[in-house]
Amino acid sequence: MTPWWVIRRLREVWRPPLGIAVEPAVGKYAIVKSLSDFSPRISRWITCDIREVYPLAWVGSAPGVPIQHTRCDYTKTSLPVSDASLVITNPPFSLAESFIRKARFECPKAELVFLLRLGFLASADRADLWNEIGEPNLWVLPNRPSYTTSKPGTLKTDKYDYGWFIWPPFSHTTSAPGEGFKRCGSLGHLKLTSLEERKLG
Repeated sequence: MTPWWVIRRLREVWRPPLGIAVEPAVGKYAIVKSLSDFSPRISRWITCDIREVYPLAWVGSAPGVPIQHTRCDYTKTSLPVSDASLVITNPPFSLAESFIRKARFECPKAELVFLLRLGFLASADRADLWNEIGEPNLWVLPNRPSYTTSKPGTLKTDKYDYGWFIWPPFSHTTSAPGEGFKRCGSLGHLKLTSLEERKLG
């Protein structure tokens, strides 16, 4: 599950756009729950996950904000999301590029917000992605999230650094036919998170 402190750091520098939000790897609804108090900015959630997830009643979303959930493989399923204004997720790293491409194709008007390893920036295989999708605005997490243990009160991190990658809605003004996407992203660092806060999840 995405640690809540990771989402709290994002909230300090960003707020969701008005409209429908999509979470295509919803898991235990950590992101949905952490953004639930942004109602009425988020008018509806469309979520999916390839695994069985908790009942929706467990989510505790803001009153009056409906959640439409589908159990499916996001990369192989068409969702009713063309009018979404936000796609936000912590995707499986091996599928991150597929998630980004699909989200941009299906949701051209949406802001894309992805929690990814910083190493995602450096790969010859992804050179085409930056040309086609554009460079993201990147908010670096100074502390590494803990994904490798579920024991309360303990922290064990992997060897990777992470950040929030944010792409604005697609705009024809930043690209030209045959010349690729011209938008260059920005870089920022989120504030440090204390060990006590990180232990809380």
